[in-house]
Amino acid sequence: MFGIAGAALLAACGGGAAATGSSTSAVGTTASPSAATTSAAPSSQVATTSSAALTSAAQTATTSSSAATSQASSASSSATQQVSAASSAAPSKAGATTLLVMDFGLNTSDAKARWEKQKAAFLQKYPDVTIQEDFYETTLTKQSIAGKLYALPTTQGVKYPDSTWDYQDWLDAANRLNKYQNAAWTEIGGMMPSWWVIHYAGNHGQAMWQGGPTQPGACTRINYDQPETIQSYQWYQAAICKDHLSPTDDQANKLDANGYEGLFSGGKAAMQFSYDQRSYYADTVKGNFQWDWALPPVGDKQKPRIVTTIGGGIAIFTPSKVKDMAWNYLEFTNDPAYLLESVKANGARDVYSNRKVQESPAYQASSIPPSDKKLLVDAINSGRFFPEPSWEMRALKVTVPSQPKGTPAPTDCGADAQKLLTEQANVDNQALKAKGINVCA
Repeated sequence: MFGIAGAALLAACGGGAAATGSSTSAVGTTASPSAATTSAAPSSQVATTSSAALTSAAQTATTSSSAATSQASSASSSATQQVSAASSAAPSKAGATTLLVMDFGLNTSDAKARWEKQKAAFLQKYPDVTIQEDFYETTLTKQSIAGKLYALPTTQGVKYPDSTWDYQDWLDAANRLNKYQNAAWTEIGGMMPSWWVIHYAGNHGQAMWQGGPTQPGACTRINYDQPETIQSYQWYQAAICKDHLSPTDDQANKLDANGYEGLFSGGKAAMQFSYDQRSYYADTVKGNFQWDWALPPVGDKQKPRIVTTIGGGIAIFTPSKVKDMAWNYLEFTNDPAYLLESVKANGARDVYSNRKVQESPAYQASSIPPSDKKLLVDAINSGRFFPEPSWEMRALKVTVPSQPKGTPAPTDCGADAQKLLTEQANVDNQALKAKGINVCA
């Protein structure tokens, strides 16, 4: 399955420019089970991070109450260390913990004294605000220079992804989290590989391939030239090329040797669209920051959720000469007792098609995200498989036509996605016809 990985970033309140760092967390979706399978792999996922991004915001001794925030980035604080910044403006009602910060640029004890002096008036004015008074000294030290406190760790005030999110909600959050200036990121708002466009289209119910081996008797067609597909690519181009919410595939590989995965696990990105990489992030992020996993955004809030999924299965072929042995293996690999032993030993790293495993107490108790394991079942139940055209053409033994050398991809910045996709659909469908395949009109 595929979904989103993201980070709940902390910000620093203060007057000036900020330092570096970030935190991340992962969220994702699950895949639907197929017959005789031991696991189901989601084709879309979201990852998010929490309480791990701190930065220093420079501020002079003459600066008074400020609500300016700079992007958080050191992966050192915990959820109990999160506060948000507020000045004379009313605090956000989004549920973020809030702290009034007055006249920083003084030493730590003086800053605390000023806070104590202002606290009563602040609480009277904003009675719904939750205050965290006892800062960990290490978090204050990270915001201090030469013994003077210049910032406090704060939350960015962005809600975690939830099951109500659509792609506009994701764009709004990614734009708030994104820190892009002078053609560079200090914090990436929402990473999105170029192949995500397939899943964006799928979440909206648009299939780029129809018919073929998965639908015997139906006509076949590649739908790159359909308006819904073209809009999917144009949406992707806007998010990448106009809003700069994510590096391109090439940029990601230049920014980190491990590409998108390295950027996320290294705490340099707030959210990531991906397939189910919970096991990988459990091993690479470890305790560096808190992260979680969520379903991908819905395509339309007025319609049922569609989660793009893919899975693996085990089958016995008719020509097999060892059917008994193959059946014994199939039974063993699908035995709930065996699978539960794996879960107990290694955690909830996979998505299982067997209810006795997926909904077992052992699976629910695993520390590996998502924190709400029901999301995985929701993804299975709302999962649909959207074949990728080039895969299906190869399965039909049709050579996938290639565009002339130097032709840009429809996901490239500046590319005419509509023209390129229309041309590709034409040559691909002609190749299917040449193979004797019934292509839809």
